[in-house]
Amino acid sequence: MFKHSNENIFANKKLLKVLLHIPYAKTIRELAKLARLPPTTVQTIIAKLRTTGNIKFIPDYQYFGLVNIATIIRPKSPLLSLRPIPGTKAVREFKGIGFKAYVIIALVPHALKQKYIEKLKREIEEKGEIITIVEGKEYLSWKPDEDIMVFLDYNRLALVKDKIFEILDERKHAPKYNPNNKVPDEIDLKILAGKLAWGPYIRPYIIIKRLNTLENKQMPPKQTVSYHYINHVLKGWKYNTYLYYWSTSKVPFTALYLRGPEAPALARALITFPGAHFSFVDTDQAYLFAQFPCQILNDVFDVASAANVEAPLGMMTMKLALKTWSPHLWKFLHKVGQRYEWKWPVEAVVRQRS
Repeated sequence: MFKHSNENIFANKKLLKVLLHIPYAKTIRELAKLARLPPTTVQTIIAKLRTTGNIKFIPDYQYFGLVNIATIIRPKSPLLSLRPIPGTKAVREFKGIGFKAYVIIALVPHALKQKYIEKLKREIEEKGEIITIVEGKEYLSWKPDEDIMVFLDYNRLALVKDKIFEILDERKHAPKYNPNNKVPDEIDLKILAGKLAWGPYIRPYIIIKRLNTLENKQMPPKQTVSYHYINHVLKGWKYNTYLYYWSTSKVPFTALYLRGPEAPALARALITFPGAHFSFVDTDQAYLFAQFPCQILNDVFDVASAANVEAPLGMMTMKLALKTWSPHLWKFLHKVGQRYEWKWPVEAVVRQRS
């Protein structure tokens, strides 16, 4: 797909049609209809895309009452062996100029956010110093867009850069977080967790079957699962995206910690560049994770230099040693009568042999 040469990505018309319609399709069949291609052709293209990247389900986390958290830590000892606290998604190691850092990513109910932070602080008390905690009041992920993607077409580059600067100028408001007061139920959160783990096109009933089999739980009727998906989960769906992974020997994974009054605006602008993966946007700070190809790096900094922000840690590069987990979101639920409440899950106690 995207190559490190000057190959025009628009050469493969069918692939491009599928890519640009991925954000709007809930199923493979719907994607084929939008792209006006046979389902078998779309299946082949999807399989090809998955060999070089990942198709992601992007929800509105506020709708589900969830929030993403990035904790940046200056370590005193390696943290990859850290005991995962419920809600932890990843522990990544980065290198900056004159220092090393770890970033711990979590997805937890907003109502239990402080509980998670307190537990994390106790867990790393003697292992590292917290530099900052970025709360994803706004969660952003790159979205395939024909105008933006021509950043890889040098003939149209200048026109698109103007659009990026417009985003920077127009979106200077601070993000607001208004979580849904209605707590999702177990089926809703299992479907959401499955979509986040396995992608947007896995069928909801298959998700429930996999998870309930692992937990030795009885399967609900297909009609019940379908009802929850259509009437609950899809109301919290924003779009899908495709994240391409360049060879890390040529394009490293990087992270930016942005701080200042225009940090939210800059995060919103930078996430539109090809190679940007996701960003957590807080009131006056943001955490951006990306793999920007070399041919647009100068343009990334061109936009960044125009914002009233600072990046106190510089651009950090990620070491490929990392740990990831798929949070069992439904474990945060506690059933009271016919409704659910958020409750911190019971953590297993590991007993050491004497």
